[in-house]
Amino acid sequence: MAPVGSNGPEAADGLHFAIDSVTNGIAKLHFQAITGRTYHISASNDLVNWTNPQAFSVNSDASNPGYYYQADGVKVQDIYVSVVNTPLQFFRLYVE
Repeated sequence: MAPVGSNGPEAADGLHFAIDSVTNGIAKLHFQAITGRTYHISASNDLVNWTNPQAFSVNSDASNPGYYYQADGVKVQDIYVSVVNTPLQFFRLYVE
């Protein structure tokens, strides 16, 4: 039996999705990825209108962006998003 929290689907587990930093127009976000799950993000400047999906990259320079990430292990996954020049930008994470 796996320890609680090691495989993600336990009822007590929650999803943690956070912005770590923004440097040179690239936001570094992270979340706990679970093997076999697919992740998408969307972005908004006003919490009303959302881009769906938002392109992002697993490369720190935001190169080779895509619209989803399929986890190949249980790990904290960093993703990188080019941000627009607005006072605020919000992100949502979708999990399949």
